[in-house]
Amino acid sequence: MVIALLYILRAGCPWRDLPGQIPWRTVYGYFAQWRDNGTWDTILKRLHQRVHGRLFCIDSTYVRVHRSGANPAGGQALQAMGPSRGGLTSKIHAVVDRYAKPVALVLSAGNVGDTVAAPELIAQINSATCSTLVGDKGYDSDPLRIALYEREIFPCLAALSTRVEKRPFHKGFYRHRHRVENFFCALKTHRRIATRYEKLASSFLAFVSIASILHWIR
Repeated sequence: MVIALLYILRAGCPWRDLPGQIPWRTVYGYFAQWRDNGTWDTILKRLHQRVHGRLFCIDSTYVRVHRSGANPAGGQALQAMGPSRGGLTSKIHAVVDRYAKPVALVLSAGNVGDTVAAPELIAQINSATCSTLVGDKGYDSDPLRIALYEREIFPCLAALSTRVEKRPFHKGFYRHRHRVENFFCALKTHRRIATRYEKLASSFLAFVSIASILHWIR
C-alpha cells in the first residue's frame, strides 16, 4: 500500500491508472483512513524530535490547481483554493530547520497573505528548539514580530522598503533563508504536489506530509 502511495505521489497519475495487482479503490481506502486518523501527522511529530539547530526559516509557495480538482463540494474557499496571479492556486506555508527539514506545515488558498497564515505556523513551533526565525519581506509585520518576541524567538525578517522605523536584522542569519526554498524545490519534484489534483484540502496536505516524511528520512 505504501509503495502504491509513493508511486501516486511521484507520478501524479489518476488513482484509476495505478499499475499493479492491487485495486486502486483499496489503495485509496487505506490512504483516506491514514489521512483521517492522523497517521502522517503522528509520524511527522516524531521526526520533529530530530530537529537540528535553533535557527528556523519560514516561507510559502504557490501550487496551481488542476481542473480535475477545481470544483469541490462546498466551494473552493472551503478547500484552500483561491485566485492569484497564476490563476486558481493553493499555498503551502512551511517552517524548516537549518537543514531544510520541515517542522511546521499549513495549507491555505493562494490569495491568503503570508502574515495571515504565519500565526498558525508559529503555533506549531516549539520555542524550546527555536531561537531565531528567518523570513523575507512578506513577513514584515509588527503583530508577527510581537508574537515572536512573546515566545522568545528573534524575528530576523527583512523590512519592507516602505517601513520608516527600522527593526533589528541579522544579515548572517538571513543568508540561511534559502533552506526553505531548498525544501520547496525538493517537495515539487513530486508531481502530485507540483500540481494539485485533489479536491479536498486534507488529501492534498496528506500528500505534502508524505513527501515531507521522505525528505526527513533521506
